[in-house]
Amino acid sequence: MLMIREERARLFMPFDALTGFKEALKEKEKVHIDRKELSDEVNEELSMKIKAMDINKIIEVTYYDGDKYTKIEGKVNKIDKLNRRIIIDSKEINLFDVIGIEIV
Repeated sequence: MLMIREERARLFMPFDALTGFKEALKEKEKVHIDRKELSDEVNEELSMKIKAMDINKIIEVTYYDGDKYTKIEGKVNKIDKLNRRIIIDSKEINLFDVIGIEIV
């Protein structure tokens, strides 16, 4: 019996018996950090810093990013006080997620 080249090549292709197992392990390794509840004093301090922010100022913001806290430094492109969002170097951040602001 003569085998077509493509069929023969298929015999030697890698086989993953546990499809999706590696991805599941990677997901399991992720560490989830819960969102911190801020005190009234910290919220007041953040509000004052947000009011002091101006477009084109360089700031450093620490914010909750779904399952961890992230720190970003960059130029403020836009402040949307109505929707409580700021845009820093094209990254949109919800002000409810912010736990720290430093004006550089």
